[in-house]
Amino acid sequence: MGYQAVQLTEGRVLGVFESGPADGKPIFFFPGFGVSASAVHPDSTLAASIGVRVISVDRPGIGKSSRSSSRALLDWPRDIAALADRLGIDRFGVLGWSGGGPHALACAFQLTGRVSVTGLFSCAPPFADARAVRSMPARVKRLAFVAKFAPILLRIGFWNHCRQIRKDPDALLFRSTRDSSEADREIIFDARFHASLKTSMIQACNQGPRGLTDDVLVIAHPWGFGLDQVSVPVYLWHAEADRTIPVEVGRYLVGAINNCRASFLPGGGHFSYLTHWYEILQTLAASM
Repeated sequence: MGYQAVQLTEGRVLGVFESGPADGKPIFFFPGFGVSASAVHPDSTLAASIGVRVISVDRPGIGKSSRSSSRALLDWPRDIAALADRLGIDRFGVLGWSGGGPHALACAFQLTGRVSVTGLFSCAPPFADARAVRSMPARVKRLAFVAKFAPILLRIGFWNHCRQIRKDPDALLFRSTRDSSEADREIIFDARFHASLKTSMIQACNQGPRGLTDDVLVIAHPWGFGLDQVSVPVYLWHAEADRTIPVEVGRYLVGAINNCRASFLPGGGHFSYLTHWYEILQTLAASM
């Protein structure tokens, strides 16, 4: 239980935050960009009440996970398979929020013998597909452009981001909500979630800007598989008032992924995975 570093057989480590019973149905959670594995619902009794073991994982170079230079999206399923082996887990579900969504889909594509169900909440689109990113905010499109053509600028930008996080995380968190929906502002400053979200942002910068830079590069470049190649059952949730990844992206993904069941949430926002945490886990657990 709690936040720890788990060593893989090859010597690298992955940062893992666990909640729920050790003998529960295992669901690996992949958090969004710019936060650590601790960005789960802080009330672990929700997972426990439905017999789910949530295993949230830091991506390489973020939080407590060893950095892996020049990594590609399809390197992630190998890490998760190795982690599952280390934890003695055979079959499991995967759940990805925002930037963690592509990583969940990569596992669904490459680990078909082990992944029983996939969940997506406000999943980031494949930036290599112009149709998928047509509705994305201009600031996100600029980020993807820089990732493709001037990645050194990303590292400089994230160096400044990490510096600000260490100096005054509350101020940065407040500024980050200026373009957010009202629902997101309410969630971020809700006493139930504020402390854990702030902590997860600080932890994400533990190793400096390189891991964050790598995370953007991985998603911005071709993923190595097509959405129509995912055969594992997929459940998708997307809030209709999400201003970070607009609901049009969710509708695009539903049309591109086979065997995908969608729930479009009236109102809500990018962080509404927290207020729908019980529903999400219950739905995925019922399919395992």
